[in-house]
Amino acid sequence: MEQRAWPVRHGTTVVQILVVAGAYYGAARLSLLQELVRGQVTPLWPPTGIALTALLLFGTRVWPGIALGAFLVNVSLGPSPLVVLVIVAGNTAAPVFSYQLLRRAGSGCGGTGCTTPWRWCVWAH
Repeated sequence: MEQRAWPVRHGTTVVQILVVAGAYYGAARLSLLQELVRGQVTPLWPPTGIALTALLLFGTRVWPGIALGAFLVNVSLGPSPLVVLVIVAGNTAAPVFSYQLLRRAGSGCGGTGCTTPWRWCVWAH
């Protein structure tokens, strides 16, 4: 019975990671339509909010989806591989650290996710 539970549990995590990556990538591509400087600087960056919401809902196990989405967006913009990796590290670390700070502040988040993520989304607006 436990052998069946392992693929289901990890399969669910893989799907969550891919959904987060897709949402991050889609939001980033839409945000880049509002570019200010050479297709790379935008006044708003909603993917960070999507990343933080994903972390609040699913926990830190979805951070690879944030990194994958950030990588796919930035590699398509054309900077050098080192610059892409630095940007990906920053785009991944910012929401992860924000998530950790919210947990320490007593946001109602447990180890696997947040019990009241929508409260934080409303509060952030």
